[in-house]
Amino acid sequence: MSIVVLDGVVDNDLRQLLLSKFDPLAPGAGTALPEVFVPKELEQWLQSVLRCCAAGQDPSPLKLPGALDGRSELVPMPGRVAVGSPPMHQDTGFDAMGRPDPTRVEGLVAVLYLAGAGTLVIDTGSQRHSVEVKPCRLVVWPNDQCIHRLDASPGEESRIMLGPMTLSSTGWKHAGDQYDPAKRASDRNGFVVRFGSMHGELICLRAMSIVVLDGVVDNDLRQLILSKFDLLAPGARTALPEVLVPKLGALDGRSELVPMPGRVAVGSPPMHQDTGFDAMGRPDPTRVEGLVAVLYLAGAGTLVIDTGSQRHSVEVKPCRLVVWPNDQCIHRLDASPGEESRIMLGPMTLSSAGWKRAGDQYSVAGRGSPCFAPDECRCPGCQEYKEKMKLVQERRLQQKSQQNVAVEGQVAPTDSSFCVRSCAVS
Repeated sequence: MSIVVLDGVVDNDLRQLLLSKFDPLAPGAGTALPEVFVPKELEQWLQSVLRCCAAGQDPSPLKLPGALDGRSELVPMPGRVAVGSPPMHQDTGFDAMGRPDPTRVEGLVAVLYLAGAGTLVIDTGSQRHSVEVKPCRLVVWPNDQCIHRLDASPGEESRIMLGPMTLSSTGWKHAGDQYDPAKRASDRNGFVVRFGSMHGELICLRAMSIVVLDGVVDNDLRQLILSKFDLLAPGARTALPEVLVPKLGALDGRSELVPMPGRVAVGSPPMHQDTGFDAMGRPDPTRVEGLVAVLYLAGAGTLVIDTGSQRHSVEVKPCRLVVWPNDQCIHRLDASPGEESRIMLGPMTLSSAGWKRAGDQYSVAGRGSPCFAPDECRCPGCQEYKEKMKLVQERRLQQKSQQNVAVEGQVAPTDSSFCVRSCAVS
């Protein structure tokens, strides 16, 4: 199930006929999801293309029937009108009532572009493909095996399309990024909510690799979230607030707010693995299993992640989301010069009950070792720590041996002294 791109799928007459079925976007709207009536011959041809792709065959030999006119039977298909640039995501679906369903779409997703421009970026994990958006181009990709985003062209030109859509046993179904809204003007806050579904999918999607996503929030939403943080207290190195962020919906004073773990920090914590917090919010020394995520909002530095076989350096910069498998690597933060605070959502992990805080409180707060498991770590800090511990243990053994010799010199092991003690005790 590779990525398929077919050009010239419809001629200009049919394209104009299809475009006439769409209404313009309402003022201030970022997206619309109409049902569009199209000639049945086109719908049947698109079904054939997807079945061909699903079978691993080349669909290019399939030809659309000749000229289609107003006498053709019309059938409904999912359409979309959109502006803006949605970030990396996987398409989710809709239930039988047409309501958004957060479940990821399994299998193929198809889009037939009719108007607009931009670049569809599809990342399979091993390779990144850039597909130009242009009229009469059909793009088909395996939604459950990759992530994708749309880089819009300059300006606010609408993209008009059939799809995104998936083919089920009952026919065509809408697919899309309604949980990763493209409508930045009216739904920017949805980008925060999307981390939940994205985090869960990354385990299967990228085989627990390190993922970096840029431009996750725009500047307006970034400033809104930053306003929820207080400055560090004088002399403090870190603060762990619960930050109220907008839930999915319109970004205004009426938005529902939900709590997420936040952090303000300065300094350079050494190599470690993140640990967690219990249900009462108290530090828990147990290592966090699975993925940990951080969305940086302010500050600078370098996040260094060591997988054992490779060391990755990720620049800390605003609006960058970093996700890594905490139980499969160690990491540290090299702060930038000066005492600039790093402000972030996270570090956090996603459980069945929602977001939970993660962090390095057991490596920074005097645990002794810079890492969670220093005996297994090969970083210079842990090597130095192990050498120091070895010297301490040798010194303790030497002192204990000297104490034993001194005790033996004070108590002479004679039979009479033994008998006296025996009598005294008896």
